[in-house]
Amino acid sequence: MLLAAAPTEQASADQAGMVQYSLSSPSGSGSTSYPGGDFAAQMAAAHGDPSVGACDWGWGAGGSPYRTGPGHCDTFKVGPRWTSKFDGVFLFRDNIDLNTLATGATAGGIAIDPAAAGTVSENMREGIGARLMVSSYWPQCRGYELQVGYLGVFNWQANAFDPNVPFPGPLPAAPGFESQKSLSYRSSLNSVELNAQTVNDGAIKLFGGGRFILLSERVSDYLDNTAQPPQIPPNAADGVIGDPALDITDVLRGVAVDNHLIGLQTGMRADFFTLGDRFHVEGFVNGGAYFNYIKRDSGYTETRSRLALDDPSTLVDESQFSSNSSRTGYSSDRMRVAFVGEALLGGVYQVNRCTTARLGYQVLYLTGVEMGDEAFIGADPTSSDLLMHGWFAGVEYKR
Repeated sequence: MLLAAAPTEQASADQAGMVQYSLSSPSGSGSTSYPGGDFAAQMAAAHGDPSVGACDWGWGAGGSPYRTGPGHCDTFKVGPRWTSKFDGVFLFRDNIDLNTLATGATAGGIAIDPAAAGTVSENMREGIGARLMVSSYWPQCRGYELQVGYLGVFNWQANAFDPNVPFPGPLPAAPGFESQKSLSYRSSLNSVELNAQTVNDGAIKLFGGGRFILLSERVSDYLDNTAQPPQIPPNAADGVIGDPALDITDVLRGVAVDNHLIGLQTGMRADFFTLGDRFHVEGFVNGGAYFNYIKRDSGYTETRSRLALDDPSTLVDESQFSSNSSRTGYSSDRMRVAFVGEALLGGVYQVNRCTTARLGYQVLYLTGVEMGDEAFIGADPTSSDLLMHGWFAGVEYKR
């Protein structure tokens, strides 16, 4: 049975609606829900410092009229304390060498030149993603809190596109024949972590836990052939010569590399500079050792499409439409030891008692990973480094 301390109303002119709680232990409660059976001490640990109203900064002296639930910033002052941070991130990574990558882009026997006048190319731009960190402190967890974090960068990309590839065959091209060549590089990162962090009154808090990181690399070389479909059937009336059948083949060569990193990390967080009552600087640094399970897939796909009209001079229906694909490829996997380091530095502005705005810069460094461009040009399995860095901006909410 849950027992709560009785409230006593003590409102003043500047603290309208404030509720103050008596934290003495209920006599004869016999509660075993808290360590040592000390009900009053655990209630005090749960609600932290007394708050004037509920999240009253930005709401006025009386606090928000919509918040009366349990928590650090609420009038019930029981239950867990938790903090959530949500940031939008913009991470940059090194450009790739499109000219070297193009040496392996020979699908259909046609190469692409990223530096040619008619080729449209774009190298690595910023990757856009999100970071979410949720931490919770229960009275039963004396001295530490639990954290769950996610970081995702959804798409870095580099491209080269030639909209007018010359016809390669010795025979004349079919009417309206056009050929385009595209080289595409895609990369994404997703990370999930679970940490235990110390709770103290100092500026530095240590933490440690486990983390999983998935770095996915995709490279594709695509030859897209198009032609005008036949309009006039063969042997039509008045001796008109019909259009030839449409017969084209598209070619796709692709390589996929997935780095699955799982391991342990340790680090520290710090609040080390304040300016006034509402602004401070925070940051963290961490590092860890990981096992990296690498999976590489390579494939070559040809898709042939054929369209023919019926010859009206024969009794047999010779019209045809077909599309057939064939694929060859191979897969390989290996294990490697990898290391990851991360650092973040940002400014925090206190909007109200529960909400802050955040802006800063972060760095993420991976070593012992395999990259898609090296796999695409046929390089042997390698151990590469990847540096990502960029801005973040978001909000923090404490309850």
